Amino acid sequence: MYEAIDYRVEDNIGIITLNRPDDANGMDYQLLTDLRDVSFQVSTDPSIRAVILTGTGKFFSAGGDLKAIASQENRQAYVAQLAEFGSTAIANFQRMDAPLITAINGTASGGGFSLAISGDIAIASDKARFTLAYTKIGFVPDLGGTYFLVNMVGLRKAKELILLNEILNANQAKECGLVNRVVPHNELMAEAMTLARHFASGSTTAYGNAKRLLLDAGETNLEAVMAAEARGVAMAAGSEEGTKLVNKFFD
Repeated sequence: MYEAIDYRVEDNIGIITLNRPDDANGMDYQLLTDLRDVSFQVSTDPSIRAVILTGTGKFFSAGGDLKAIASQENRQAYVAQLAEFGSTAIANFQRMDAPLITAINGTASGGGFSLAISGDIAIASDKARFTLAYTKIGFVPDLGGTYFLVNMVGLRKAKELILLNEILNANQAKECGLVNRVVPHNELMAEAMTLARHFASGSTTAYGNAKRLLLDAGETNLEAVMAAEARGVAMAAGSEEGTKLVNKFFD
C-alpha cells in the first residue's frame, strides 16, 4: 500500500516504520504522502488502539530531503506541499483517540526532530541524537516544532535549540523534556510494544479526549501554529538566502 513507509498491525497496534534508510529516512513527496495517508488510516480505524512510529536504519529521520528540495524548479511550492502533508499527518496523530508512541531509533533532525517529539509518549534509543538544523540552511521549524518545543522545554530553551542547532544525545533530550524514556538500542521496540499493549488494554476514548483537551489548553492550537510554520518554511525555501544555504550544504 505504501512505498516509503512500512505499515503493519499487531495486537490492535498500528506499527508505522519510515523506510528510506539509504536516504536517512528523508522526507520527500512520497514519504510525506504515505505518512499523511497512513495517518488517516490509523486515525479512522476503530480497531487500532495504539500506534508506534519508528524508522529503519541509523536515522529516525533527517527531516526534509534536501536533495529533492534542491532539484525543484519551484522550491517554495514544493516545500509548502511537503509541510502541508506532514502537518496533516501530525494533526491526525495528535487528534486521534489511539495514543502515538514514537520509538526514536536514531538521529532525528529538522522535520524528523519535530515528528519524533510529537509522540504522546516518546521513547529514545540510547543511540538517538537530536538537532533542529533548520536555521543552518536558512529555514524555520515546521511540523509543529515550535509548538511542541515551547510547550515541552519553555521559550528560553526552545530559542537555544532553534538558533544554535545544538546536537543533543538521548539522555540530554530526556533531561530537557523532549523524550520520556531512554532505553538500550536493542530494547527499543520491545519497550514500545509493551507500552502500546498497555494502551491497547485501556480506554481509547478516554485517551483521545485527554489528548485533545491538552492540545487545546493553550491560547493557540497546534493547527494554527503549523499553518504559520508552513508559510514560513515555504517562504524560506523560495528565498535567495534559503537557496544559497541549501546549495552551500551540498557544496
